[in-house]
Amino acid sequence: VTNSVIFGYHRSHELASLQQLDLSSGISKNLISLPTPSMLQVASTTFDESSGLFFYTTNNNQLYRDIWVYDTANDEKKLLFENARVGDLAISSAVHDLWGVRHEGGIATLIVSPYPYHELLPVITFSLGDELFNLSIDKTGTKLAAILKRSSGQQSLITADLGSILDGSEFKYHIISSSGTPENPSWSSDCNFIYWNAYTNGVSNIYRYSFNDESIKAVSHCLTGLFKPIEISPDSLFAFEFTTDGFVPVLLENEPAVYLPAINYLGQKVLDKDPQVFDWVLPNAETVSNPLEYKKEKNYNGLANLKFQSIVPVVSGFQNQVVFGLLTHVSDPMLHHDFIMEFGFSPLHETPSYPSFHIRFKYDYMQKFYIELSHHGPEFFDLFNSRKRGMLGSKLRLNYTHYWLYDNPQKIKQTMALTFYRDVEFINDNLVRVSQPDFGVFVTNINSKNLRKSIGSSDYEHGSDIFLTVALYGTNFDAPHYAANAYLEFGNFSTWLLHHNVVHVKFSGGYLIDNENLVQARFYLGGFGNRGIDNAEIRQFRKVFRFPGLPIYSLDTDRFLKLLIENDFPPVRFGNLAIGNQFINHMDFAIYSQGMVTKNSVLGNYWIDVGAQLDIKLKHWYNLESTFSMGIAKAWSDKITDWEWFLSLKLLKD
Repeated sequence: VTNSVIFGYHRSHELASLQQLDLSSGISKNLISLPTPSMLQVASTTFDESSGLFFYTTNNNQLYRDIWVYDTANDEKKLLFENARVGDLAISSAVHDLWGVRHEGGIATLIVSPYPYHELLPVITFSLGDELFNLSIDKTGTKLAAILKRSSGQQSLITADLGSILDGSEFKYHIISSSGTPENPSWSSDCNFIYWNAYTNGVSNIYRYSFNDESIKAVSHCLTGLFKPIEISPDSLFAFEFTTDGFVPVLLENEPAVYLPAINYLGQKVLDKDPQVFDWVLPNAETVSNPLEYKKEKNYNGLANLKFQSIVPVVSGFQNQVVFGLLTHVSDPMLHHDFIMEFGFSPLHETPSYPSFHIRFKYDYMQKFYIELSHHGPEFFDLFNSRKRGMLGSKLRLNYTHYWLYDNPQKIKQTMALTFYRDVEFINDNLVRVSQPDFGVFVTNINSKNLRKSIGSSDYEHGSDIFLTVALYGTNFDAPHYAANAYLEFGNFSTWLLHHNVVHVKFSGGYLIDNENLVQARFYLGGFGNRGIDNAEIRQFRKVFRFPGLPIYSLDTDRFLKLLIENDFPPVRFGNLAIGNQFINHMDFAIYSQGMVTKNSVLGNYWIDVGAQLDIKLKHWYNLESTFSMGIAKAWSDKITDWEWFLSLKLLKD
């Protein structure tokens, strides 16, 4: 790592990574992939030059941060602290102690992990509203430079003595500068200077503080902004320059700038005209205006905080009927308890005649367990589509979801559902007649996903997912009949040829322990799946039971093997293509082909199809989204040939 800089790297077309830039050759190389970056800061990082250990954080945009270490000499990485909630890392190269800041409950705490990093020890907890960040430790390991932001809004570059901090003394610090919102301090190799960037003249430039004469001098005059300065040698600095192409590494002379003009702030003009604005400052976060308004902290009770979120009249559908009803939503703010009930009546006497009373109820507990009950349940999208969702009969479902692992980007989730059906005639969008009107189904599904995308993508670009589903069917409790099936899906995403050009390969297969008295347990395949007006997934052809080119659910079998090969072309984006506040955001286009082998199918056992789908993303009034899709496919088997097409409008986001 001699004469090189290591940093978190996040740009269009590429997954975030740790990169090492050779300052002599200008050649940059990937060290390791960096999952879950934040958009601008990417990750919190620090480097121990004496040991060659590079520390960095993951889960930088969601969940609790983990701390990892990368050994640059041996090209190995290791998880140090999981769910540490610590960022703003800094290292003492003299004694190798790792420092950082933990945020919990709105409170910032200075943390240290002594070498060899077995524990994280809290050192100082700051007052509510005060923030400490951008830590930097000098090479002697005795002094700390950091940015302190007070609840009043003042942001200052400070220095403090680490020995006093570790002794448990009162946190005493010296303010170097509060001008221009200082950020990103770093030390010189001889510990006589501190460098930082600040917006003192309106643009972020590099400044230098000398401990010898306590002077502050501007080192740069940049029109677009310089950030994160590091001393490379006594006469040169490394920094990132902001450009239209993002942040670009640059080297600059470690000399005072010849010229650094100020700009006229609009805020300063307002202050000059109306000086009383200066007194419009935020009160201290710990100031209590009226103690009587505050209650003693107590445990949260979801049931005690239930409130009506909405009670609205609705027009819905059921088969060919129009349903007039009421939709009620009751929940607590934390969604520990979430009730939704819709009931309605069909007064128009449509033909054919169906039951006139409809109800749908769902209770969700902690986003983990839910109970769902429907009786001729209303379905809004039945108003617009010929293929109906509304199911004749009653359904009671108990569902439980458990995450075995939730550590972005990898998640391992299992769902278990027990469903009872009564007086049911059809399933699968009312296209498959059941053999028994009353039956039960137990389904468990476990899936593992590790999928990532880069800036500029419209879908996943890297990684894989796997699904395993097992289902048990039973009916006729006096003389029971049983059937069981299982199916497996494995998919992989990767890029090739062009930026954001994605190849998706998916293998799936299923097997049924058959029972002719339970035809609903068989596998039914075919179709795109998209309705004319829809709220389901856009690219439904990826689903395990979809086979475009055939009518939907037209092929039934007791076992199958299927391979999907799909190419998703780079999205085509539009700048200002709009009519009023209705924008065309971008278009996605995919081509694909599937091969399938089935058994005991009357339509044929050897299949292949070829298809294409175009999706046009629309933005409405800046924050609403819909998708207009169209697709066409043709299928061939050893017995028949068929084809199909569709047009569909997907409401709201995918």
